Amino acid sequence: MKILQICSHLSERGTGAEKFCLELSTRLSQQRNAQVAIASDFEAGINKKFLNIKFFKLSQERNKIKRKIFLDYFNKKNLDKIKLILAEFKPDIIHFHNVYGIGSNLIRYCSQKNKTVATVHDCWPFNYDGTIIDSSYVITNNFYKFPLAWLHLLINRLNYKEAILVSPSKWLKEYLVNIGKFKKVINIPNGIRLGNTLTKYNKEILWVGRLSNEKGIAEICPLLEEIQNITDWQVNIIGDGPLGAYLRNKYPKLNFVGFTKPEEYYKRASIQIVSSVCFENFPYTVIEGMSYGLCVVGNDTGGIKELIKDNVNGLKYKHPAELKGILLPLINNPERIRAIGAKAREFVQQFSWSNCLDQYIELYNYILRSDV
Repeated sequence: MKILQICSHLSERGTGAEKFCLELSTRLSQQRNAQVAIASDFEAGINKKFLNIKFFKLSQERNKIKRKIFLDYFNKKNLDKIKLILAEFKPDIIHFHNVYGIGSNLIRYCSQKNKTVATVHDCWPFNYDGTIIDSSYVITNNFYKFPLAWLHLLINRLNYKEAILVSPSKWLKEYLVNIGKFKKVINIPNGIRLGNTLTKYNKEILWVGRLSNEKGIAEICPLLEEIQNITDWQVNIIGDGPLGAYLRNKYPKLNFVGFTKPEEYYKRASIQIVSSVCFENFPYTVIEGMSYGLCVVGNDTGGIKELIKDNVNGLKYKHPAELKGILLPLINNPERIRAIGAKAREFVQQFSWSNCLDQYIELYNYILRSDV
């Protein structure tokens, strides 16, 4: 089986979609003997680390104005490159991931020529408010409130409609089905590497993500600083982003670690907060924290609420003001933290990469056998 994976960008500091693309490609090549190629605007040198995979270079537009006006939807340069790639590699399956800046028209073209799958890693292609900081503003389908959002949805409906769409969360699958007019939408949860390491349950609260408005970090920092002041617990914040300098200056007592691999912090913390106010799809930070036995406290929105069963494998809140009333009782009850963490570790076993890979192989084989 020859599979062409397409992702807008690949780097060492990649997003969840980028990491997923590389991991899936590697496992298909090494464990299932598939011939795999990746077309992407990849970081220099990354192609040298995946020797069994062939890389083709695309061009991702970084200018946000150019992207939003045109190049997120149609990119003539990359369309010409894709035509050459298909002629050279001759894939049986084409599998898209993120297409920001490379053009969603590539999905439309490829699905007319080959069996095509698109994993929808977030809802932005179908909801212009995917990163809005107030989830009550759902204006994508309302032409009178925001015509450009309606046009955005219309164009991407057209570009995605002939591909098989895969949603990692049931929440986003339902959202896409309700939009309608797509050939087929299925749910395959993302895979994670499951280890045997259990956290040491130190007196630490962990936050992992991009320091930006849609992740809700600015809203909870005052509370985290208060918790740190009135208890002997430490708060570690992993990640960087546009709010980084502002938050470090305003909350100097919090430990802003910057961008680093979070594994060492997962091995120490007791509680993890996932504060996203945008429509998260299948946030890796939730299941990664759970896999180490952390008690994950998450905002009750999007795919987060699907992963957390309240008071079973984690805790949910609807407003940041509720967090203090959730965190202080947890801090004073370490046995409850461990009990919830144990349930969380049990819950995430279903998201092993072995299960994920089996489901994608089953999907590929189904597509090749059928007329879809």
